[in-house]
Amino acid sequence: MAEPNRTHRRSFITGAATSLASAAASRDAHAAVSREQLKLDVPFAPMAVYARMHGSRPGKPSIWYGNAVYYGQLADRAPVPILGAEELNLVTVDYNGSDRLTEVTNKVTYFQDLESGKILTKWRNIFTKEMLDLTRPQITTTTVIENSTMKAEERSSYVKIDRRGNLHAPFLQGDVLTIAHEQFATFTASALDDQADHRVDQRWWSGIWSSFSANAADFVKSQDGFLACHGQTFGGAPWYSWLKMGDRPGTSSMRRFATKLASESDVPPRLLAWIAKNHSGFLTGI
Repeated sequence: MAEPNRTHRRSFITGAATSLASAAASRDAHAAVSREQLKLDVPFAPMAVYARMHGSRPGKPSIWYGNAVYYGQLADRAPVPILGAEELNLVTVDYNGSDRLTEVTNKVTYFQDLESGKILTKWRNIFTKEMLDLTRPQITTTTVIENSTMKAEERSSYVKIDRRGNLHAPFLQGDVLTIAHEQFATFTASALDDQADHRVDQRWWSGIWSSFSANAADFVKSQDGFLACHGQTFGGAPWYSWLKMGDRPGTSSMRRFATKLASESDVPPRLLAWIAKNHSGFLTGI
């Protein structure tokens, strides 16, 4: 049983080393671009930066690949990492070049054992000992940004949540351009699929805090076509509904790292095979 774990970790370390080498090569290639030039040339309008980072595949959705770790925290204890996840997001951005942006994100996800990396369809909740179904339907989130105010509607067969938030001004850190936002929601148990596990009159909250980054010189030089980007998100809620924790005091949270891919061929083979089997039409048209 130990060998899959070693292989999984060896693969992770090799991938991290490759990413670091790639980052170093990119830094050296753009060393001649001065900070003053970036200040003058980068369009700092928040929605313009957001649109370039999230989109930039004309006529096709952008492909975002993500890895996540989910945590659970009982009221009087430290957070515990409970599950890993891999996901693929197809993102379509419609920006009018001025004060309105509409983004539609379609997401599919599978959960993993944190040690072995094995895909999980069922999992025994470590807090309640209940066996849970971890299969997730496709989720569609529509986000509208008007003058940097965000309104997001998250929809699937098991959740219906509306969030509100703000898009912040982008900023430079060395040769990296970053833009951040947060979104929050409050809702009742009627928005969840497991209402029996919640007090009907209880209000719940959820929040996400995200940032997305790209090499600033790439952003300046490549205003059309693919722009390599990375993102990270932290999310929190009293308990994610699918954990079926009822009204036990505590919280759940999630930490996600995402990379925008140039093409479908860059999607990890195992995720691609899983999508073909479980969401056969998901990649149509990309």
